[in-house]
Amino acid sequence: MEQIAHDFLNSGKTEAEFFNLPKENLIDLKEYLLQMKAKDKEFMVLINEPFISMKEKCPWIGDVAFKFLQNELPEKSSSSVWLFPINGERLIAMRDRENGYYGDITIHSSSPLHLLLSKNTRIHIKRKEELASIQKELRVIDEIGRSYYDGLLYPQKSISGYFAVSYIPNMGMSIWASNYIDLIATFLSKEIKIYNKPYFSEEEKDKVLTKIQINN
Repeated sequence: MEQIAHDFLNSGKTEAEFFNLPKENLIDLKEYLLQMKAKDKEFMVLINEPFISMKEKCPWIGDVAFKFLQNELPEKSSSSVWLFPINGERLIAMRDRENGYYGDITIHSSSPLHLLLSKNTRIHIKRKEELASIQKELRVIDEIGRSYYDGLLYPQKSISGYFAVSYIPNMGMSIWASNYIDLIATFLSKEIKIYNKPYFSEEEKDKVLTKIQINN
């Protein structure tokens, strides 16, 4: 991370103040996060029918999230439906472009034998196979998500250009330095493994919500 970005994060100023940028038509990340959470509530209403159907067929499903990596070229965009079990590890169902099947991409056939023999892995593999019974529901949720969030999930650049914000519907927000290597903070409603150590601790991270700003 560049020194100037480091200096800003440790200052008591907002991004517009520190970098001497125009203050009009800006929102901070606290407001952005609230806006996106409101969108997520609407989305969950839209997918209520397929979501309930999935849970009836696969009672282990506890919650769902939708990830959409949108690209200026639609054919290069990718989306996936994240299934969060009541217990156990999540499954990420992504559509195969050739056969249209939504398969889990979180476990690979190259997994070491000792992992394949573990109880948790066997459960995960069984649940992966059960995706065959909810293909229609996954497709509907994927299609609704792509339509509803169209244009809303491009990575957001902060007004100085030193930071980037990514958002996963019904899961939350991650804030990065613009190099996408240095993680600044995460605001996630579901627990997932984070391999990059955040710049801000859990106790300090809330202050970044009113410091970093994006165009409204």
